[in-house]
Amino acid sequence: MSEVWACGFNGFSQLTADSIESKIKTLQAIHLGLEDKEKLTECEISWSFIAWLTDQHRLITCGFSPDKLDASVKPALQATTISVLSSHLIVMDSNSTLQEWRHGHFMHVSLKGVENFKPKQIHSKEMNCVAISEENVPVEISPVYHQSSIEYICKPLPLGCAIRSVACGVDHVLMLSDFGSVFSYGSGSRGQTGHGTTEDICGQPKVIEALEGVRMVLIASGNWHSAAVSEFGDLYMWGWNECGQLGILCRKNLDHEFKITDDCSEKNDAVTIQALPYLVLPPDDKEEDIVVAKVACGARHTAVLTNCCKLFTCGWNGYGQLGLGDCYNRDRLTYVQDQHLPSLKCQPEQLDIYCGSWNTILVLQKTETKTET
Repeated sequence: MSEVWACGFNGFSQLTADSIESKIKTLQAIHLGLEDKEKLTECEISWSFIAWLTDQHRLITCGFSPDKLDASVKPALQATTISVLSSHLIVMDSNSTLQEWRHGHFMHVSLKGVENFKPKQIHSKEMNCVAISEENVPVEISPVYHQSSIEYICKPLPLGCAIRSVACGVDHVLMLSDFGSVFSYGSGSRGQTGHGTTEDICGQPKVIEALEGVRMVLIASGNWHSAAVSEFGDLYMWGWNECGQLGILCRKNLDHEFKITDDCSEKNDAVTIQALPYLVLPPDDKEEDIVVAKVACGARHTAVLTNCCKLFTCGWNGYGQLGLGDCYNRDRLTYVQDQHLPSLKCQPEQLDIYCGSWNTILVLQKTETKTET
């Protein structure tokens, strides 16, 4: 069974209907009505609703959707993966059949532009949508909406290597290859593509040379910032640091307690745009070597899970999405203290972490305890 905790924006009761608060500032238990052995497999977060998928192919939604998507919605197929494109929910089954929730019901999606294309993954955010084919080729998708039908115009982006995962920002995209190389393309206005420039990378994705030589195993993308984790558990961040979402000292910090000091040298070290990947170190722990196991990015915040199941957060905290019990921004990775975090006696592979624009969600996959006879 899965257990869920969440914090951040609750303006549409997408986290809990038990509270009228729009800001949940510490991780609170979320009750989704799961059956005893039912497990969550995916979580997709929009600004106003959250969609969950279980290993029983059950779709659970919480919050508000402009298209009247609610908890009673059932797709006409056995969903195996889900994604949120702007305010629209995309579902896909094991046969790569796609449907999109629009105008109050699920509509079939036709794939155009690539013959015999079967996606096995689909990733989206705002207006970016990228699928991965059965041959591990990334395919850029441009939706075309008609009155009674939906078409996805597909454009392959062959890179000469197999792509294992994709992370979409508002206007940029990251891709991770089987060899551990990271590619990016799209807007570079805030350094989010990681090529040392604020120029756009148009057309073909480009390998991030600053990360070559070390195998990356995870990628994540916020609205305008990016992250990657190496096979050694090192965390690299780049892009916009307006609120400290990179875990680097920033110039704009609204928190009086954590503001930049009057020290001129410290002010000179402050960063707003980090256009190249930067090695970010969580605070020292005298008892344990901190190794990053997982990372997730929200609009302007970041959440990091370590190999000892400790949670660190940084960035914009306007809705309490850092889980620290307040709404102050942090520009350094900050440990979510035990009083704000459920007791986690587990292995890191049992935990998943998700960030929406203004939310942080922690999912624990509980193991069955065997009773001795």
